[in-house]
Amino acid sequence: MNCVKCGNQLTEGKRFCWNCGSRVSRWPVIDRGFQLIYWRLSPRRKFYRGLLFLPFTLVGWLINWYGLPGAFWFSLLLAAALGETIYNYVKWKSEEDQ
Repeated sequence: MNCVKCGNQLTEGKRFCWNCGSRVSRWPVIDRGFQLIYWRLSPRRKFYRGLLFLPFTLVGWLINWYGLPGAFWFSLLLAAALGETIYNYVKWKSEEDQ
């Protein structure tokens, strides 16, 4: 197995490259097709999944805003989903520039 960043030869079971310090993933990052496990997605796919999740969160927040006790939690969920989507977008663009 070789390091993705520097190309250094790695032995099996290593989690970090000794040459450049980058983390070696045990699973490949999936950028095409269906993938149920969130951690295997690329930052681009995580961003798109976050965009799909935001409208449902927003609708739940609007429904619960008027007098129901869960409005605070939906507001917190909406802020977390929005923050995660922004984070994945920034990470996707930074990896795209490299």
